[in-house]
Amino acid sequence: MLNRPAASILCIVAAVALVIGYRYEAYVARQAFTVNAAAPCDPSLHACFAADCSPVEDASCDTSPYEKVALPAAQAPDCLLENSCDSFSCDASDDCTVTYCSADTAEDGEVCTDASATSTDTAP
Repeated sequence: MLNRPAASILCIVAAVALVIGYRYEAYVARQAFTVNAAAPCDPSLHACFAADCSPVEDASCDTSPYEKVALPAAQAPDCLLENSCDSFSCDASDDCTVTYCSADTAEDGEVCTDASATSTDTAP
């Protein structure tokens, strides 16, 4: 029979293993989290985000226009997770949200390509 300290340690190790197993199943197996990513954006159609490179002229600063996309990880294509999509559409998902640039949605280091367009749309 185990002595009291050994039994306590065994219970703690078992509890930690259960928590790790539950988290692994939720985040890796079911992908039960939301992916927030940048997808290419057409500035002639929408107000897109772009990196603000004006304080420092840096050749590595990418000013390509993008929109912010949020959708369940289980529905996200690999190219979106890797930031390598040439084009992306939320048409295949009801849970997908696209945010376009506005004074309210632009964060530090971002500029809008066209401030007159819609700020937030949810894909049909």
